[in-house]
Formats: sequence, structure tokens, C-alpha cells
Amino acid sequence: MDIYGVYGKNLAPELVKKYQSVRIPLTEQQSLTTSVVHQKLPLYIRHLRPDDALLPADRDIYEISDLTSFISFPLETAIGLEGCIVFISTTHPTDQSNDDIEFLDAVSKQLSSSLSNAILYEQSLQDRDEITRQMEIQSEQAREIELANTALQQAHQESETLLLNILPAQ
Repeated sequence: MDIYGVYGKNLAPELVKKYQSVRIPLTEQQSLTTSVVHQKLPLYIRHLRPDDALLPADRDIYEISDLTSFISFPLETAIGLEGCIVFISTTHPTDQSNDDIEFLDAVSKQLSSSLSNAILYEQSLQDRDEITRQMEIQSEQAREIELANTALQQAHQESETLLLNILPAQ
């Protein structure tokens, strides 16, 4: 999983590039994010400290900016798990209430629904294009068959005319 979007107040472009260079393999337990992926459940850590046992990808992120709080939600669509949305604080620990977490969970579910709709829309465009392509092929084949039938009819008429001219009249 790559970090596709990094946003934040006063986030310098060089930090964005550093964050985007972090790779998180989903098949291994390399990040807190992978536990969200595998368990398909939100994860909230109010206060991370430098001496906390961080996983390798999280250490990479921590080296870019100190993490003080972490909250992540799975983004699951009708097709399957598409990724996670992660909120981090680098300035001070955040104190999220249960209501805050429920709100962010609801937002992540709406985002998942929007993502699912976008995926389905893209698939419908691809399906439409494939159907259009198949219809064009069938239309071309129908034209070729019609031309072949016309040529056969002309040949049949010509052979009948030829036979009538060759055979004695009865």
C-alpha cells in the first residue's frame, strides 16, 4: 500500500514526498495500518511516544515526523477492502471521545460508499465501452454477411441466366 494522499496545515512539499515514499506491505505486519486492514476495524492510539515499540513502516513515518496520535479506519467497498484512511497528529496527543470516533467512523463509511460508487461507475463505463465494441464488431459482421448474401444472389441470378442461355428452350 502506498501513501497516496498526505494533507495537513503547513505541510511542506518535501515532507509530502517523504511520506509518499513509504511503502506498507499489507501481507506482513509492518504497520499499525496493516492491523486495520486485516481486522477491518478502526484503531485509535491516543498517545504514541518515541520509546513505544513501533512497527517498521510506522518507524519510517515517525522518522519523517513524530507521531503523537494515530487513528485509522478501513475503507471497505462492495468489492473488498480498498485501503484505510489514517489521521495522525504530530504536534500533540488528541483526545477523541467515543462520539468523535463514531463520527469519524461514519465519515469513513460514507467515504467507502463513495469509493464503491466510483469503482462501480468506472466498471460500468468499461462495460459500456466493451458492449459498444462488441456491437460494432457484430454490425461489421452483419454488413459482411449482407454483402456476401447479395453477391450470392447476384451469382445465382447470373448462373440461372447463363443456364437459360445455354440450355435449349423447352
